[in-house]
Amino acid sequence: MTVTTVGTSQYTWDSNKEPGRLVLAYGETWPTDTLTVTSPIEITYVTGYGTPDDIPESLKLGMKIDLADLYEQREAWIQGSFEHLPTVDRLYYPYRTFLF
Repeated sequence: MTVTTVGTSQYTWDSNKEPGRLVLAYGETWPTDTLTVTSPIEITYVTGYGTPDDIPESLKLGMKIDLADLYEQREAWIQGSFEHLPTVDRLYYPYRTFLF
């Protein structure tokens, strides 16, 4: 099996967008190796906000409300009829990403 690693100078990490994007640096090309049938490409991507203090307060509040409601409505969750509260959805909404 051939493993090709793209060096850090070959790409640019665009963290100004949400979600961030990995793009090729100017004048670079992706490797042209023949790919294997199984697991042809593997990308390691580390996500998160860093420390707990970096997490936006609205996400923390949404998680607290969501977990409390999950606990209170645990029978509905087990039966598969649980729905998130609209309040929680509104707290999470600014942090959702939509893939096109």
